[in-house]
Amino acid sequence: MQLTVERQRLEEQQAKTAALLTTGTAELQRLGEEHKTLEEEHKRLDVEMVPLKQQFVYNVVHQVAKFALAGAKPSQRTASRTYVEHALDRQLGELDLEALAGVVGMSVGELVAGLQQQPMAGLRNEDAHPGDLEALRHMVAAARQACGEKPRDQHLAFARRFLACYPLIEEELLR
Repeated sequence: MQLTVERQRLEEQQAKTAALLTTGTAELQRLGEEHKTLEEEHKRLDVEMVPLKQQFVYNVVHQVAKFALAGAKPSQRTASRTYVEHALDRQLGELDLEALAGVVGMSVGELVAGLQQQPMAGLRNEDAHPGDLEALRHMVAAARQACGEKPRDQHLAFARRFLACYPLIEEELLR
């Protein structure tokens, strides 16, 4: 009699264990599918973010280049909308470009080509005009973060390389 009770108790425990295992397996499969869906969504969002990252970084690179070519620190007076294309056309010319290219470790041609790249988004960021040097530093830090450690996109790769030299640009060209 006692053996029968013990056997019945063991069978009940086995049934509970089997039910838990089935439930756990189903939950694990559900979580795996949910994880896969979230990974796909993350990849899709990353792809959608590339043009926006490019535009933001492009704006910051142009702000830094504008101030470096002008040889001036940002101020409330210089926070108005101007673009580096004008600086490339009207600045003192090759000497300024050579100085900036030397600081960032690029040839003049490579620098000009990188500055003239247009990102896909084609957006203008009206708020991306720093009013002081500290604001420009924050913009550069945010842009470097947006580029990532090893960007595969050519726009972001150029910007990462250019912005990595920002401390030197600030020290040598922003007076």
